[in-house]
Amino acid sequence: MSRISRKLLTFTVLTPLLFGFDFASKEAARTHLADGQVMDVWGNWLGFVLAENPGAMFSTPVPLPVIAIAGVLGIGLVVRMLKDMPSERRLPAAAAALIVSGALGNLLDRVGDGTVTDFIRISVQDSPLAPWLHAQLGTATWPIFNLADVWLLVGVGVMLWVGDGTRGTTETPSSTLPTPP
Repeated sequence: MSRISRKLLTFTVLTPLLFGFDFASKEAARTHLADGQVMDVWGNWLGFVLAENPGAMFSTPVPLPVIAIAGVLGIGLVVRMLKDMPSERRLPAAAAALIVSGALGNLLDRVGDGTVTDFIRISVQDSPLAPWLHAQLGTATWPIFNLADVWLLVGVGVMLWVGDGTRGTTETPSSTLPTPP
């Protein structure tokens, strides 16, 4: 019996856990928050507010077919990157799990009514960041988001920072091995 690689173990343990946290948090928001009601968590800086988002991340207006196609292609690309990663690379595998669980969380949330449940609100009214946000967004409140958005951003950030784990290694991805004559 062969031993499961560290990258695969990391990915297969983290992906359902992260997806589950996202799903449970959205369900809790739909159950316990009234639409538009703000529940302050840390002063007026961090709060929860229920919002159904028909657009992409941070309420960016993007048509649903584009979101679905981009999500499926993105998941496919990350799974392909995971396949080509050296077997002992856990950090890129964790980043892949973050990206896939975030993308799946938002794609599956969209299935029912075409919207994603967002509920995390950050307001910077009393901070030096407020003038910049006012100039960029017209408000000192960051767009409302969810855990899947966090998973996606952190996963992409980690992947950009550490790479997919294939550069500078002696292990050759299986798709680039030469075929015997």
